[in-house]
Amino acid sequence: MVLSARSFDVKENKDEVEYLRHPPRQQISMTSKPTIEAALKLLGENLQVERAEAMISLKATKTWRQGDSVPGTSLKRKENAWVLAIPERETLDAEECVAELLGKIAPHRTEIASVLALFEASAVISLAIYPRESIPACFLTAAIISQIADLGANLDVDVMSLGESH
Repeated sequence: MVLSARSFDVKENKDEVEYLRHPPRQQISMTSKPTIEAALKLLGENLQVERAEAMISLKATKTWRQGDSVPGTSLKRKENAWVLAIPERETLDAEECVAELLGKIAPHRTEIASVLALFEASAVISLAIYPRESIPACFLTAAIISQIADLGANLDVDVMSLGESH
């Protein structure tokens, strides 16, 4: 194995060998990482939020009713919603957020399916990405995509621009 253009004795230069085998990774400060929130949203005009919550036996992190105002806009909500989100976090890996969310809802898949059928609702896995100095990896494995599909859920990825326009 050639480690560099010049020859050297591995025993005498073990620090250099280690550096060549494992160069230091670029360190990214916590404030430069994007913030990501992953959520399951159950949506529908006929969705009864309180009944959905009782059927799923998970407490929603957010709910809204058709006609409610969308915060920060002049828009009104078009349908009722029951939302379960994992805490927003600074990360470069969107898949880890989706995987955590899917793990949290996995024991309740049958209940979620019952709510969707009873109220003729739809399911959405939502990723809200707030980039800073870095853009996250938005790669999802086939296994994760399969779990989303098994829920009958759509995938919504929103990349939010909070800074100056370019």
